[in-house]
Amino acid sequence: EKVVPGNVIIEKIEPNHREKSIKLDGVAKGLNDMRRFLDRLIKSGDYDNVHLLSQSTLKVEGAEPLLKFSVVLLGAF
Repeated sequence: EKVVPGNVIIEKIEPNHREKSIKLDGVAKGLNDMRRFLDRLIKSGDYDNVHLLSQSTLKVEGAEPLLKFSVVLLGAF
């Protein structure tokens, strides 16, 4: 919770004990918000590696587009 900025929402958390990883799917208000989240994950020192798997634009009717992303955190366990 401490590493998630206000403009980022985590939609799905998928632990994989075999690979000692966690996959996160989320939405950010913009690129800078997603970058801030990734930077905080890296700086936390809780994970061996943080990898951005994908990112795409999510169009929302009547609102600004959002940034949908997936991240994998290696060495989580």
